[in-house]
Amino acid sequence: MSVIKKPRYLVYKCSDQFTHYSHFGKCGGLGDRIQGIISGAAAAKNTNRQFIIDSPLTTANLNPSNINWKQPLPPECFAGAVTLQELNLMDKWEPTTLFAAANSSIRCLSVRINQNFYGRTIAKAMLAELFQPPTLRFPGLILNASYMSIHIRMGGNGDFGFLEKYEPPRYTWLDIKRFIDPALKWKGSIFLASDSLVVKGYVKAFLPSVLFNSNKAIHIDKEFVSEKKMAETWQTLFTLSQAKCMIYGWSGFAFIAQDWPGSKFESNCSFMI
Repeated sequence: MSVIKKPRYLVYKCSDQFTHYSHFGKCGGLGDRIQGIISGAAAAKNTNRQFIIDSPLTTANLNPSNINWKQPLPPECFAGAVTLQELNLMDKWEPTTLFAAANSSIRCLSVRINQNFYGRTIAKAMLAELFQPPTLRFPGLILNASYMSIHIRMGGNGDFGFLEKYEPPRYTWLDIKRFIDPALKWKGSIFLASDSLVVKGYVKAFLPSVLFNSNKAIHIDKEFVSEKKMAETWQTLFTLSQAKCMIYGWSGFAFIAQDWPGSKFESNCSFMI
């Protein structure tokens, strides 16, 4: 008589959907969350677990691809269940800890992660298995048109630019000029995304070809965010991902835009500052 194996689950957990200042850093920003989802999904695949994303606001505008992560939590994953183990790896580089826990016999493993343990190549493959290509696009950009995108992540809570409350600015004015220089040779339209109105104005003074701006920036880990604002953020990321060329700095948001399913970047037309 054969024994039927009970399913095991791995859940990416981030249930503080409408964050407040008291929740600072609890799940990280959108880039951090997607990086954690990638790690969780890869660990689940490597250990034959069903993968579930329990973060409704993060995924409100996303649709599953090959992996059906959008399913109700089974009873084994309910809070207080003896079949549940919770693992917090926020700001911890512990891929072996994640793999060991995922490879255990525990029925449901619930994880908090904000890093990609598997590298960009695996990330791109996992994103293709997790999510369908983008459906949101910035108004005014013609479908399949070639344009350049520039992403400058200054840091902070919304469009405060250099008046930073949470972390020092990532770039100086001279650094911002380095974003501009490669774009001066571009002949077509430019889509500019930044979390600083000051930076947007500075860049547009040098680049009249900037025809489209990103929506007002939000930081999901540092301010109250509605589903509408979340949709606008995904709209910005998807518009970045559909550009032919991209100039960007160190930002998980920019990396994810490049690796997202259906991205159109050309390998010789991507510049990191």
